[in-house]
Amino acid sequence: MLRSNGPLKFDHLLVSDSKTESDDNPKAEQQQQITSREVTPKRILMAESKTYEKKETDEVIEIAQKYQEYMKNIPIPPAHDTPIPFNSWQELGKSMSASYEQPLHYLTHMILKKWDELKIGTEKENRPIDTINHPNKAEATVWAIEVIRRHYNLTGHVQLAKLWLSDPTYQSCVDPIITDTVESEHA
Repeated sequence: MLRSNGPLKFDHLLVSDSKTESDDNPKAEQQQQITSREVTPKRILMAESKTYEKKETDEVIEIAQKYQEYMKNIPIPPAHDTPIPFNSWQELGKSMSASYEQPLHYLTHMILKKWDELKIGTEKENRPIDTINHPNKAEATVWAIEVIRRHYNLTGHVQLAKLWLSDPTYQSCVDPIITDTVESEHA
């Protein structure tokens, strides 16, 4: 048993000063617990929103799984002879999607966006990327990322869905045709 080295001080936790009802009335604590369980409109709305969020999350996970499968089936095209001019990495990604008529993976878009952000504040900030990196090498780099994203499947569909849920603008990076295809299969 623990013993104190001296008398308990007035502000010590074990000394009751009867300022609160719960010290003297254990039934007050039970009543408070019962009251806290009552159904209120706020509690109903909170429960409904959690159910909706769960349903939405499950749907996004399922869409992400189908998206991963769809992207895996798209072959990497052979390189063009003519280099694609571009000013930023994101612009290169959009040009490649248009030129090859196929989408880039969402995570590839995120990498390109991050590379553009990393350029901000450097001495080469105002220079177009195609004057820093040769366009053919830059394009080959993007296709190498695509091979990893599409065929090695290093990111699971659940992780992808979590990224989508945390990014309200993810639809802008996911090709609309894919989204429509996946959602029509889901419906």
